[in-house]
Formats: sequence, structure tokens, C-alpha cells
Amino acid sequence: GMDSPTTTKALRAVWDGHTILHVLVYFERMNKQVAKSNEAVIYTRLSVARAGDTETLEDQERVCREMAERHGLRVVAVFAEGAGVSAFTKGRRRPQLDALIEHAQANPGTTVVAWELTRLTRRLTDLSRWVEMIEDHGLRILTPQIDTAMGGGMMLLGVFAVFAQAESTQKSDRVRAGKRRQRAAGIWMSSTPPLGYLRGDDGALSVDPEHGPTALEAVRLYLDEQMSLRATALALTDAGMLSRGGKPIGVTSLKTLLASPALAGKIEQDDGTMKTCVGLEGGGLISLDRWQEIQRRINSRSAKIGKPASRTPTTLLSAGVL
Repeated sequence: GMDSPTTTKALRAVWDGHTILHVLVYFERMNKQVAKSNEAVIYTRLSVARAGDTETLEDQERVCREMAERHGLRVVAVFAEGAGVSAFTKGRRRPQLDALIEHAQANPGTTVVAWELTRLTRRLTDLSRWVEMIEDHGLRILTPQIDTAMGGGMMLLGVFAVFAQAESTQKSDRVRAGKRRQRAAGIWMSSTPPLGYLRGDDGALSVDPEHGPTALEAVRLYLDEQMSLRATALALTDAGMLSRGGKPIGVTSLKTLLASPALAGKIEQDDGTMKTCVGLEGGGLISLDRWQEIQRRINSRSAKIGKPASRTPTTLLSAGVL
């Protein structure tokens, strides 16, 4: 019934285009829960740091202070999140936002002022937490587009969050499509190339004269000498062959190195086919056949590890005699 709907279901109703009137009634009812207080906190956040950006934390704070003054609010704290912190990525820590939430919970009736709603969240599941704080702690959210203390504010909060999540999802889709295009072009996307290679500004790889021999020795020990991953890692350390950071190469890092088709100068596509890396048209550190031989050994050892050991029969019944 509509007496106790969940926020997520209500928002998804907006997203699906159903029962919008019911959602409106729910969010309008929530306006009554907002406590009156003149204390406000400001939250600012930069998603990424890009050269030439005109939007800064200081710009956001200035706009927020002007809003607070127009509404007769007294700013008691500013929580500024540095660049590179996403409001969409699940599990990504935002220390300043966590501190803001603690402050709001300890100070009922607090107004949170933000440059735009997307500074606070782009996820519907996160929005339910904000609605709970409005219910339980009299929180008020104020942006240039939304004021949850005013008529229609709660409904707009839900609608804006729906569109913010849709925008972020579309952005994620565009990013994934861009990565697929880069892989198809043979461009190494990560700023850190595999051990044994150097990466140019254009994404082209070239053999690293310093660490290339380390990668080749790892292949020789594991494939030709038939050493285990652990024994190979220890042998590399004993020979003074270390990672780029000057640390011993662990078993996990070694397995990642050997499993990467970049060893053979290739990038794997979504359909499993291989594309030659830009810059390695003349070949990688090893041949593709040799790399595939490594994969067969890794996979066969993994299968053996995962297979339960056979047990020696201990009774006539288990031995099949009876």
C-alpha cells in the first residue's frame, strides 16, 4: 500500500513511467518531516581533475554561500571533496560526505547546501538514505534547482535523482564503448603498461630495455624450466630481477604478467580475438604460440588444484569388493 512505500520502488516507478501521481503524493507528504533550523553545511565535490576546468571547489562554495545567505541560513561547516571522487561508483569512499552525514545526524534540522544534486548522489539507492535522513533527522537539501523544504521539493529530489542516474549510466556506457574502440585499434589504455614494456603518450607500447629481460626470464623459468609460479617468483628475486618499484615480484603479479597477451604484443578483444598492440607490429617479447603455451600450463595447473584428491579405499565396501 502507499502508506509505507519504499523509496527505491517509488523512484523506479518514476523511471518506468508508472504511478507518478502516487510518487508525487509520497514525496509531498515527506515535506512535513523537514525541521526548521538556520544552520547549514556546504558540500562541494570535483568528479575529475581536467586541465582548463572552470568549475572549482571555490566556485561551488561561493554559489552555495550565496544561496545560504538568500535563505537566511548560517553556514557552520564546509565539506570539500577532492578531485577524482565519483558520486556514481558503488563502494567508492567519500570521506567528506561521510563526515557531513555524521554532522547532520548529530545536528537535527541541518540544511545541506550543494551546487547541484549530482554533487551528493547519482544513485537511486543512495537517495533512499537521504530520504531516511529527512525523515529521521529533519534534514533539508538545498540546491539551485531543489529545496526539499518547499512545496514539490521532495518530488523534484526524486525526479532529479532518476535523471542523474540515467545520465551516469549513459556516461558509463559511452566510456565502455570508448574503451572497446581503443582495444579494437590496438591502443593500450592503462597508463601503466605490463612489465617489460614502456607506454608512449599515444598509447603505443615499446620494449623496456630495463625490465624486458625480467619478463623474458620469468617466461623461461616458468615455461622452459617448468618451475611453479612461487619458485619462479623466488628465483627472480634471488637474481635481483624486481618490479618497476624495486620490490620483489609476488606470485599474483607474476601470474598477471604471464596471463597478459601483451607479452606477445596483443590485446584481447571482447569476442576473444587478438589485436596487435600499436607500437608492437614487429612482435612482442614472445610469440603468440609461446604465450598460448603458457596459458595451457596455467590452466592445467589450476584444474589440478581445483580437482579433489582421490581417496584410497579404506573398507571392502568402498573398494567395491562388497
